[in-house]
Amino acid sequence: MSLPQFARLCRIEPKFVEFLKDYRQTVEYRNLEDGDLLFERFDEVGFGGLFYAPSVTDWDEIRCDKIPNLDAPLTQRIPRDTLYSLFADADFEKHQEEMDREIKSHIEA
Repeated sequence: MSLPQFARLCRIEPKFVEFLKDYRQTVEYRNLEDGDLLFERFDEVGFGGLFYAPSVTDWDEIRCDKIPNLDAPLTQRIPRDTLYSLFADADFEKHQEEMDREIKSHIEA
């Protein structure tokens, strides 16, 4: 990861803050009940990656390791902060599954 890419993880982009401030003043926002519409608005201004929903294939790739392959197509396709959050979720899920199996084996014994 380059220094500019890493620096981007550590700051909130002014364009994003401006979008949030403007959007929260709209009637659409005040009446918002549809997550798809919220995604569309974020996506229109270039922040749709915040709502990235991995496919089954993506989840398989994410669950393979604790850290992403920085050269993989998935890594190039979605924002790094979103990617790292997904890897953390997958790691938690794997540990939870292990704990569930262990508890189940004790109950069945």
